Amino acid sequence: MKPSNVLKISTLNQEWYDKDGVLLHACFQLLVNFIHEETSFINKDIEDFIDWEENENRKLAKQEMLFLYDWWQKYNSEEFRSLPNWEDDELENEMLKRLIDVRWAMWT
Repeated sequence: MKPSNVLKISTLNQEWYDKDGVLLHACFQLLVNFIHEETSFINKDIEDFIDWEENENRKLAKQEMLFLYDWWQKYNSEEFRSLPNWEDDELENEMLKRLIDVRWAMWT
């Protein structure tokens, strides 16, 4: 978690990427980091400081974050990315917007 001003994007290598792609990967890397390092959704060794059952908004935010996390894991799999998909930009934009809608819940 330190330094907190550096974001290692595991889905990108040292090649050149246009900023629209970097933006997508950076945002979803933040979600992956949040789920792995700050919640007990996957890492059961972490104490959650958020009561995800507190209200309906929190429950829905948790469900949405897990949905987006699962989508990102599948979307970046070699099997999925090898399939031609001409609507990637539209799908990526939709998922980015959904992530932005739950960013309020990404704090511990």
